[in-house]
Amino acid sequence: HEWWDGTGYPDALRREQIPLPARILRAADAYAALTDDRPFRRALTEEAARKHLTEWAAIEFDPRVVHTLLSLRDVPELRSYARRGGDEDTAQDRARESAEVDRAEADRAEADHSEVDLARAVRAEDSRAEAGGSAASGLDEWGAPKR
Repeated sequence: HEWWDGTGYPDALRREQIPLPARILRAADAYAALTDDRPFRRALTEEAARKHLTEWAAIEFDPRVVHTLLSLRDVPELRSYARRGGDEDTAQDRARESAEVDRAEADRAEADHSEVDLARAVRAEDSRAEAGGSAASGLDEWGAPKR
């Protein structure tokens, strides 16, 4: 996570202080991440990923490493996940993405509902405790109904 300009972490190393293997891995990993589908976005095209690395060279990435990485041609691994320029989403892709978004929204709504239920239960227990504890609520000390 060290940046070429020294603003990274954990040690705020800059330029040549960052070991060369770390600088290479940083640029290669960024390229792989940009050209791979993520849950929150589609993979970028090779052209868009190359543009990103170029724009961030000498800020986030070692410019010499970026230059070398981008000079590589005909390396199948660099194209394995990247979207092709001009690719259009198919109807099936759009339907899949829409279903994933709907599922994520439903999961969030369920989690929010559970949090509300938990907060109500805690408030109710606090109210019972203020009113005299579990005896006043008809529960024994373990929270089970009194017999």
